[in-house]
Amino acid sequence: MLKVLEVILNKSYHKLGFQNGKGKTFEGLLTTSSISIAQKYYELLTRVKNGETPLKIDERIKQVLPDFPKFAITYSVTENEDGSQVNQEKMKQSLDDYNAMFDTKFDISQITSYNSNLNKRLSRKDPKYKSRNEQLDLVIVVDRLLTGFDAPCMSTIFIDRQPMGPHDLIQAFSRTNRIFDKKSKPYGQIVTFQAPVLFKKCVDDAVKLYSAGSTEDTPLIAEWDDVEPAFKKGLAALRIAAQTPDVIPSMSDEEKLHFMKMFQSFDRLFAQLKSFSRYDESMLDDYGITEQEYIDYAGHYLNIKSEIGPDPGPDPVNPPVELEIDSDYELMAYSNTRIDYEYIINLIQNIVNPEEEGDITPEEKQKKIDEAKQYVEDLRKDNPKVADIMSHLINEIELDESRFKGKSILNIVENMKHECIEQVVSNFCLLWHADKDDVMYAATHYRNGVIPNESAIKASINYPEYKNTVEHALPKFKYYAKFFAELRSTLDYEIKPLV
Repeated sequence: MLKVLEVILNKSYHKLGFQNGKGKTFEGLLTTSSISIAQKYYELLTRVKNGETPLKIDERIKQVLPDFPKFAITYSVTENEDGSQVNQEKMKQSLDDYNAMFDTKFDISQITSYNSNLNKRLSRKDPKYKSRNEQLDLVIVVDRLLTGFDAPCMSTIFIDRQPMGPHDLIQAFSRTNRIFDKKSKPYGQIVTFQAPVLFKKCVDDAVKLYSAGSTEDTPLIAEWDDVEPAFKKGLAALRIAAQTPDVIPSMSDEEKLHFMKMFQSFDRLFAQLKSFSRYDESMLDDYGITEQEYIDYAGHYLNIKSEIGPDPGPDPVNPPVELEIDSDYELMAYSNTRIDYEYIINLIQNIVNPEEEGDITPEEKQKKIDEAKQYVEDLRKDNPKVADIMSHLINEIELDESRFKGKSILNIVENMKHECIEQVVSNFCLLWHADKDDVMYAATHYRNGVIPNESAIKASINYPEYKNTVEHALPKFKYYAKFFAELRSTLDYEIKPLV
C-alpha cells in the first residue's frame, strides 16, 4: 500500500497537473475493492501526511502545494450492511477531518449532504471551489463517483483492485475524460496496480465492445513502449533544428519557424513521457538532454512566438514557409511561475469583486485575504519584487476595499510594475546621463542577455555632461564598459523580474 501511495504522491506530478501551478492542479480518485481497504488507505495516507511512515512527500511536490495531499473518503454507511457500526465510526472520524479542513459541519446523519458537498468540491464548477483552500487532491472510493459523475478537473483514476466488468470499466475511465482544457489536460489517465495482463485484456475487450468492434481511431493513447521511442526521435529532430538553445537567436526567420514546429512536436511527446509513473528525471541523462536545457529551449520558443505574434500577415518580399505550426499551441511539459502570478491576481480580484452570489461574511473575506497573503509569500521566494507590489496592494485593499470595486486588479498590478520600471530606468539614466527612451526600450525588449538597441544607446549617451557633473568621472573607454555592465545588471536584477 505504501508503494501504491508512493506512485500517487510522488510519481504523479504531471498526471495531477502540478506544472499548472497552485489552484490549477488536477484531482485523482483511488478506487479499491472494499470499504475496509479504502479505510486502511485513508488511515495510511493520514500517517504519511503526518510524517509517521518511511514514505516522504517529494520536495518538488511540496514546493507547488505545501498542503498536499488534501484527501477525503466516501462509501456507503447503510445500517443494515455488514460492519456498518465500524464503518459509521470511521466515517465520523473522516468527517471530522473534512470539517477541520474546509470549515464545514457535517455529521454522520448528514452523509447525503456531505456527499453532495464533496461532489461540488470535486467538480469545481462553483467559483468558490476555484480557490486552493477549497480544493481536494484525492478521494478514496469503492464504487461511488465511478459512474455518472462530471468533474472536468478529475484527471486520473488509480485502481488498486481487479478489473471491473466492461460497462463499469468504460464508465470509470470516462470520469477522467471530461473536457477541462485541451492544452493542459488533453486526456484522462488510468493507473492500475493489480493484474496488468488481465487488465489490458479486459480494457481491450471493453473498448472493442463499446466502439462496435471498430479498430480505427482508438480512444486509448499509446503506451510507454510507443511513446519513449517517439520521444527519442523527437529529440533527435529537435537537435537537427537547433543543436543547442544558444544557436537559436542567430537563426534566420525560416530556421526559427522550423525550430518552433520541431519543438511543439517534442514538447507534446515530452509531456506524454512525463505522465507515466515510470518516468524519472534521472532518465534524461541517458536521453542526452537536461531539464534546464528543455527550459532554455522553451524560453527561446516563447520569445519567437511573441516576436511573430498571432497573425504576422503576408510578407510580399519574404513569403512565409509552408509549415504546419499550431499558433494556439500552449507548452504542455513546461512549468512556469507565471501561473502563480495569475492565480494570485484572481484571488485578489475575487476579494474586491466576489464571483459568488449573495453577501460574503467578514470571516469568509478574511479567509480569502489570508490565502492571497500566503501565496504572495510563496511567490516572494522566486520574485520578491512582484511580491512586494502585491503585498502592498493587499494592504491597501484591507484599509479601504471600496477604492478597488469594479476595477481590474491585473491592470492595477501591471501599472504598479510599470511605475517601478519607470523609476528604475529614470534613476539609472540620471546617474549615467543616458537617454531614457532608449534605455526604456532596452528594458522592455531585453531577452536572453541581449540588449536589442545597444548601438543606439551608446550613440545617445551624453558623456561630456557626465564628465562635467560627476566627480572622479571615468575615462571614456572605461565609462562605456562600466555603463553596459551596470545596465545589464540592472536589467537582469531590477527590470527582468517585473516584465
